[in-house]
Amino acid sequence: MDQNPMPTALAEALVTPQGRMSVLGLAALLLLWHPAGAAEPSSFTCRRTGPDVVTRQAELPPAARAALRQRVPYEMADAGQPWNATDSVSDPTLPFHRLICGYTEGDFYVVQYEYGGLAHGAARLVVANRSP
Repeated sequence: MDQNPMPTALAEALVTPQGRMSVLGLAALLLLWHPAGAAEPSSFTCRRTGPDVVTRQAELPPAARAALRQRVPYEMADAGQPWNATDSVSDPTLPFHRLICGYTEGDFYVVQYEYGGLAHGAARLVVANRSP
């Protein structure tokens, strides 16, 4: 059985007398079927495993943290934390960006993060990991 079945009476209330779904009805339907509590798992995974992989922004090296703040000047959730992955906002206090991980790759530090909104996606930020 469906986890969130729409009651028949509600479905009937959302349909116009001509048998078409009203705009308001469509909006209500989308809200009903969108899962609440944006702690949904990421469809993106870290490209690295091991003890040097970090999943909290506080654990990122200062240069990587500063570069990330410059690129994404908005609040960002740590890996596994609740966030708004889509444009269907379940909690307006949650951020639209979430850290996936950070790790060292040779002379560079790589930060992977995901972003929500109309197009849920992921990006990587690569920062020099050496002193000038």
